[in-house]
Amino acid sequence: GVFTAPTAGLYMFSVHMCNYSDLYMHYAIVVEDTSVAASTYTDGDNYSCSSVNAVARVNNGGRVFVKCILGGSVQELFNSNIYLNSFNGILLHE
Repeated sequence: GVFTAPTAGLYMFSVHMCNYSDLYMHYAIVVEDTSVAASTYTDGDNYSCSSVNAVARVNNGGRVFVKCILGGSVQELFNSNIYLNSFNGILLHE
């Protein structure tokens, strides 16, 4: 999904992603077309998860999203009642 800032200010964004075994992915938090933080995760025999956070100034109506930069031959997120994927943003200061 895409986060659209309802007002200009300083925001904190968090991403938590899980993948299937034997796959890898490199992903970034993108704020108004600029990558501001990135993470890579990989796994051998088990499911794997990673998280990344970023604090960034966003303009009113600015768009923020998560972008897959590089992945394995099959980029699939794993989601279950134990392994949850999430992306969120909160306003810290106007």
